[in-house]
Amino acid sequence: MATNQNQRLAFIDVLRGIACVWMVQTHVINTCISEQFRSGTFWNWLNISNGFVAVCFVFCAGAGFSIFTAKYRNELTAFTPSLRSYLQRLGFILFIGFVLQLPPEMSWSRLTAMTEIEWMKFYEFDVLHCIVASSLISLLLINILHISSKSQTIIFGILSIVCYSLPLYLWNSGMLKVLPYEIATIFERPPLSAFPLFPWMGHFFMGVCITNIFSLSSSKRRSMGILAIVSVLIIVVMLVVKNVVYTNPVDAKEWWDSAFSHFVYRVSVISLIFGLLYFIEQFLQKSSIAKFFQLLGKESLIIYGLHLFLLYTTYKKMGLKEWYFFNSTPFEATIITLILVVICFIACVLWSKSKKKYPQGTKIVFYGFWFWFFIFFFFGKQLGLVVQP
Repeated sequence: MATNQNQRLAFIDVLRGIACVWMVQTHVINTCISEQFRSGTFWNWLNISNGFVAVCFVFCAGAGFSIFTAKYRNELTAFTPSLRSYLQRLGFILFIGFVLQLPPEMSWSRLTAMTEIEWMKFYEFDVLHCIVASSLISLLLINILHISSKSQTIIFGILSIVCYSLPLYLWNSGMLKVLPYEIATIFERPPLSAFPLFPWMGHFFMGVCITNIFSLSSSKRRSMGILAIVSVLIIVVMLVVKNVVYTNPVDAKEWWDSAFSHFVYRVSVISLIFGLLYFIEQFLQKSSIAKFFQLLGKESLIIYGLHLFLLYTTYKKMGLKEWYFFNSTPFEATIITLILVVICFIACVLWSKSKKKYPQGTKIVFYGFWFWFFIFFFFGKQLGLVVQP
């Protein structure tokens, strides 16, 4: 972390790496824990904490966008190699998002026989789709408005507030009912869409805004201190609003589902963690734990895809989901989480070292994997390779 730019990148990677471990734990808990353990105070608090994982990922994506635009600001108005590389990465993320929503068998014949409900699942707006859409919209705004870094901070801060304000109006207006579900899923509330563009794009915009403030500040410790204090105050105020205004169970559910104060509360928790991590940066620079999280953060897309594949894929009645689906104790779920994190970490180490030592070989492996995937997808049934649901 010799330069300020590298410092910021490493800092964001650590936060994203924490989110990766948090994500694996969340998916294991949601998939494996037996019904008898799904109640009580601890379970409720665990569910609340797990709800911050996706917020953290989208916020970090916004932070990464802020760093990218600051570094390549003069190259964003033309189709330069830097912009081309960024767009290619977004396209790949979008592709992965749709691949992960294919039917269990992942075959062309299965795709052509999908029901309307299955197509709705395929078009469901997931966190990866949200990150890609937010990035493209942000890139478009910067190019159209030609805004400076300081103006970008203000504009994206205002846009985040707008994004937090729109959901309740959109969801209750009935406007989305006239749209085809392929389009409506971008905006509609759960369960039709897990991560609708509003409010989730607001978390991306807030990541851009806060990282811009950090990058432009002449006294970063002071700015991060103010961020931490303001975040704590906002968290307290939003919880007071919840307890005073949303008093009965129906209102409380509305607060968790669609309230402006709830969205602000969630992003404030992540911004607090963002600020606090900065103050232990000297420790992080020397810590092997920080290097562990930093590596996970750099290779977060590998972890996202690999842990889902290991957790949810079954072949001829073999697989974690088959053995532990709603059938494990908290201790067993903890062991499964640790095993998945270790496997993902090993994959990240191998991939990261391969990219540095054998860049051409890594490309061959990458394209070879996707060649195998398409063979599997189009001809798997004929070759007997189709994964059983």
